[in-house]
Amino acid sequence: MLLGGIGFSELNPIYNAEMGLYRAAVSPEEDFARSERFRTVYEKVLASAKELPVVVLTHTPMEDWSNERYNPKWVYVNGHTHQNKLLLDTVGTAVFADNQVGYKPKTWHLNSFSVDMRRYDPFNDYPDGVHEISREQYIEFNRCQGIMMQGMKYPGNLYAIKHDGVYMFVIKSSSSLCLLEGGRRHKLNCDIDYYDSHLSGYIKKVQDAFTSYQRALSIISKEIRTIGGVGTVHGCIVDIDWFNHIYLNPFDGKVTPYFALDMTYKLAYKDTKSLLKSSPMPPQLSNGNSLLARYSSALDDGLIPILSRNSNEKWELAVVPKIVLDRSMYEPSRIMRSIQYIFDQNVLRVWDDKILSIDSGMELPASSTKLIE
Repeated sequence: MLLGGIGFSELNPIYNAEMGLYRAAVSPEEDFARSERFRTVYEKVLASAKELPVVVLTHTPMEDWSNERYNPKWVYVNGHTHQNKLLLDTVGTAVFADNQVGYKPKTWHLNSFSVDMRRYDPFNDYPDGVHEISREQYIEFNRCQGIMMQGMKYPGNLYAIKHDGVYMFVIKSSSSLCLLEGGRRHKLNCDIDYYDSHLSGYIKKVQDAFTSYQRALSIISKEIRTIGGVGTVHGCIVDIDWFNHIYLNPFDGKVTPYFALDMTYKLAYKDTKSLLKSSPMPPQLSNGNSLLARYSSALDDGLIPILSRNSNEKWELAVVPKIVLDRSMYEPSRIMRSIQYIFDQNVLRVWDDKILSIDSGMELPASSTKLIE
């Protein structure tokens, strides 16, 4: 079944008819009415075909016309934003917005997907060790794990290094060996056997170093779900909804609520309550009610000790050892997202030999701090 339409943009606080998105073609009133109309149709189909395979094909993304969460049984396809996005999560959600033309001229091509497309591992049956693979296999693996990439243009032979269900992908040319990060590459200093021998130990040290931080993110996610938010974790960020988020700084453990329309337009708030009250697009429940009432109730019941913090307060549990977040290698946000792939998709995308020198018995900062469950 295919449910298609423009979708429109009533719920987008910036890019909507009132701000001139459609110029004179669509008035603000018509944008509102057409968004309501499509949302009503969507909810009717959802009520009657929730468990059936449905493709929702719209021009604008779902967050522009609905506060509902994605149905993990359905596939969602959209464009409009000029920012490619691919989402395949562990519960089955599939969102394809990964073939947008963008602002720069380029050759157009068509993508395809299966209506039962879900995350899976095409190398699951491969034994531990080094395996030469094709470019097509590498691209398929990334896509089937929900990892965005725009192709592989570099010359050389590709290899998958696998140990304990975690992968490291490298490309070997006549002059170098490089670690692959999607379609990008980073030069490595040793031969492939070195990484094959040390991958398991490296992964364990990274996972140990981030155990407390990952648990801290899980606590924030749980608190966000308690007040009716989404609670999706990616990198250092936990989503309240499409536009409102919580950032957990791995260097000092500070929790910062913020609103973000895109990668550049962001507004930070002193605490979560201020965000819920003053955000350009205040988070709402599916029935249209604000999350603020649930926040206040949860606060009174003592259920959200982290979300109720001031953004200047440090949370020692969430501090990651600096050796793992070496600023000289990458920007903090980038290295955090790269490391997150180890936990989310079992892929290693950043290598720093200094991590191998971490004492396996080392106590991490505040690792004995009592968790607030």
